Amino acid sequence: MEVQGKNILGFSNGEGAVKTFRTYNPKRNEENHFVIEEATEEMAYESVRKAHLAWEAYRFMPISRRAEFLRKIAESFRAERVYLEQIFCLESGLSEKRAAAELDRTCFQLEHFAKAIEQNQRLLPSESDSDEACFLNKRFLSLGPVVVFGASNFPFAYSTMGGDSASALAAGCPVIVKGHEMHAGTGDLVAQLVNRAAKETKMPDGVFSNLNAKGHWLGAFLVKHELVKAVGFTGSIPGGMALYQIAQNRKEPIPFFAEMGSVNPIVVLPQKLKDEKEQLVTLIRDSMTLDAGQFCTNPGLVIGLASSEWDYLVHEMSAAVKAIAPQVMVHPDLYEKYYGGLERNVLLLQEKGVNVELPEKTGIAEPFMVELSAETFVSSQVLAEEVFGLHTLFVRCKDEAQLLEVLNNLAGQLTCSVFASDSELKQYRSVFEWGMSHAGRMVLNGVPTGVTVDRDMHHGGPFPASSDSRFTAVGSDAIARFLRPICFQGFSEKQLKELIS
Repeated sequence: MEVQGKNILGFSNGEGAVKTFRTYNPKRNEENHFVIEEATEEMAYESVRKAHLAWEAYRFMPISRRAEFLRKIAESFRAERVYLEQIFCLESGLSEKRAAAELDRTCFQLEHFAKAIEQNQRLLPSESDSDEACFLNKRFLSLGPVVVFGASNFPFAYSTMGGDSASALAAGCPVIVKGHEMHAGTGDLVAQLVNRAAKETKMPDGVFSNLNAKGHWLGAFLVKHELVKAVGFTGSIPGGMALYQIAQNRKEPIPFFAEMGSVNPIVVLPQKLKDEKEQLVTLIRDSMTLDAGQFCTNPGLVIGLASSEWDYLVHEMSAAVKAIAPQVMVHPDLYEKYYGGLERNVLLLQEKGVNVELPEKTGIAEPFMVELSAETFVSSQVLAEEVFGLHTLFVRCKDEAQLLEVLNNLAGQLTCSVFASDSELKQYRSVFEWGMSHAGRMVLNGVPTGVTVDRDMHHGGPFPASSDSRFTAVGSDAIARFLRPICFQGFSEKQLKELIS
């Protein structure tokens, strides 16, 4: 198996590409050897046409067949894992350990969705026979072809066959992936294996396509297409909002499920800090510096009340962070954005009298943390914005009222973590109430990094963490995004089986 660099349109490869590009090896600071072809408008049209035709058959396919397809994809990934992980590392700069863990997660996720649809999660009928003349039966039908945007920071688990693609296929929706140009080689290998699995399980041609392009035209083209019925996106707020506007301004607006930006605040309450200050230093340090901070749940903000224990936490965290070696980010473009956000915040803090220095620009990300007062933090909304990478602000508050003022300066979040003793659950109830209003996941005495694939997981949150806080991007409930309810009235079970199965 090798990287072909082709655009994959169902069971065919796109022909007639004019432009090409190469992906980048951030560790070697050089381009990779394989060439990736850019899609054309004709290829994009063909992928959508095929997806629509495939949907006519795929949406009524027995659940057992869909589950077989998902499991066959996972089986194919495991069979080719050595080369998959090799290309993953070449394109991301991430470790072999991370590559293996992420591929395992991807396979588990596929099998999790297969099991979920076999157990009819999100597909169960709801019946009411209180009135024999008005028998009601609610079912859930697939929306149609789904466009998925690969994420830069997770080449396996949130990209070509990540959670969005897997949940859409589980729901009965064909998928067209707009591959991420930073790891197009990994995406190419994954797409080849998905279509191999599709052929082996006799899925319809066009149930899965993978298109490549640098720039924004392809994504906009796909979201605009009238046969596309939903979108899954993981990325930045500007990118997500630009595509969201396209989706909503169509003649027929479509659901746009985006996971965008979050600083994931950690609140450290005084008694818990007093009892476990050494453990908290290790937990928070490891969470904020894991894989160069390239997680959507990376903690960008730690908040606490002024005390000698808080001073200890800041001092020890500063020493611990300085001991962490600089880390390669998955692409030079991400490093440039990280450094740009860092530079902006450092200059702003210096203007406000905070003693902080801007790290040298080396191309390798250095961990950054600084303590500031609550007054300084709330004086500028810019400081409440995410800086994707190894960037964490420690905010010192005088009292609970000021702590709440800091929290109220934040928009919607994916997570809110609180370290609290049992007595502090009641004493600081207002903090937890804020979290319940502003976050998709509340974490008690734990860090936000590490998102378990489980039915009860909720990965989303109020805007701008996600575009629709009612839905999750992780776990079997993610399938619900790509289904719509329909009520059948007056049909017997036998008649329904004949109609939709």
